[in-house]
Amino acid sequence: MARTEDISFDPPIAGGIVVGHDGSTAAHAAMRWAVEEGRVRGQVVHVVRAWVLSGVIRDMGGVSAGVPSFDEAAVWVEEQLHEALATCQPEGVEVHTHVIHEASTDVILTAAATADMVVLGNRGRGGFAGAIIGSVAENVVRHAPCTVVVVRSRT
Repeated sequence: MARTEDISFDPPIAGGIVVGHDGSTAAHAAMRWAVEEGRVRGQVVHVVRAWVLSGVIRDMGGVSAGVPSFDEAAVWVEEQLHEALATCQPEGVEVHTHVIHEASTDVILTAAATADMVVLGNRGRGGFAGAIIGSVAENVVRHAPCTVVVVRSRT
């Protein structure tokens, strides 16, 4: 577990809506919801993508596709996030992206400490396919000091 004082956001999160994104369909639904909510409320949206190398290797096709360097993985994560965000039509909404190499729960809870709301998809990329809510979402719901919205994916 990371020490929260080691996790920082640029620009800093001071209110607004934080949405966690891991590249999953559920996370994309959450991002669309958060962008629209930001538009309605007139609030800034912080899209947070936490990642670890092992997860990115899996997302890039596994070790059979070749193991990327740390820098290659970081660029890939950033590109994937910006491609996903572009499909959410964020025009008229101030959106900041934060890509942080750290465990998802730690990063989201650190962001939640100064946010008005956190938005997450109901399921992430790993774990039990029949689960109603993913482990990151469950931990954030239990420990976040602000409102948490869990958006259910339609798929």
